[in-house]
Amino acid sequence: MLPEEVAVNSLKELAEEDTLTWLGHSTFLLRINGKIILTDPFLTNRASPVSFVGGVTRYTPPGIKIENLPKIDMIVISHNHYDHLDFHTIDALPNKDKIHVGVPIGVGELFEEAGYKNIYELDWNESITVGDIRLEALPAAHDSGRWLVDKNKSLWASWGVSSPSGKYYFGGDTGYSPVFKEAGDKYQSFDMAILPIGAYGPNELMWMSHVTPEQAIQAGQDLNADILVAGHWGTIELSDEDHWEPPIRFLESAEKAGMDEEKAWVMKIGETRILPKKISI
Repeated sequence: MLPEEVAVNSLKELAEEDTLTWLGHSTFLLRINGKIILTDPFLTNRASPVSFVGGVTRYTPPGIKIENLPKIDMIVISHNHYDHLDFHTIDALPNKDKIHVGVPIGVGELFEEAGYKNIYELDWNESITVGDIRLEALPAAHDSGRWLVDKNKSLWASWGVSSPSGKYYFGGDTGYSPVFKEAGDKYQSFDMAILPIGAYGPNELMWMSHVTPEQAIQAGQDLNADILVAGHWGTIELSDEDHWEPPIRFLESAEKAGMDEEKAWVMKIGETRILPKKISI
């Protein structure tokens, strides 16, 4: 993990570039053409209905604190689990009247409660375009629910993000399924795919909703993605595997698949990297 001062300065120094910053777990900052997209915001101490008790506590802090984030232009949400949609985080963000929010069907109410104005609830394969950035909700193999009584009452999704700069995939949280090949066929290729690699053990319980690191590499190949980025690990303990096992297996699998070293990204929390130049057709 990078010191927060280093993380903030690095993001500022690369302000003229298209970049990706990992804040921890599935929370990334994707900067495209000067606009910043925040994915699955969870930047408080615990994934819980309340901020001070219960849920799952972080073992690494966020790469950048909420109050030190740059201005957010767009938010995308994969589903409503607490570690992917933390109400305390979205409630604390400023400029809510200007942020455009893409969510699966049934998730918009939380943003309305927090005071957001530009909320788009999308079914799979529906999209919105804001400026020159297009967000499309794509299928995923997962589930949803924040309480005992709302299991699967709202939708879950992955996201395709398209702009003149390139095409990017945000996997959020998902098990392995044909949805990756379907998205790859639909988009032809992605310049980069952010894929979950953690919370897979024991696999006999987790396989329906979480990919293994090896399956993440296969998913990236199904997507025809040039660069694969490891997400959904290194932040909170959700399953049985060792905290640092997922990235090791991810890189080993990438090597076995014949991927060049620079094509499989295991980022440090707080790290910013320049996005690949457009190769997609």
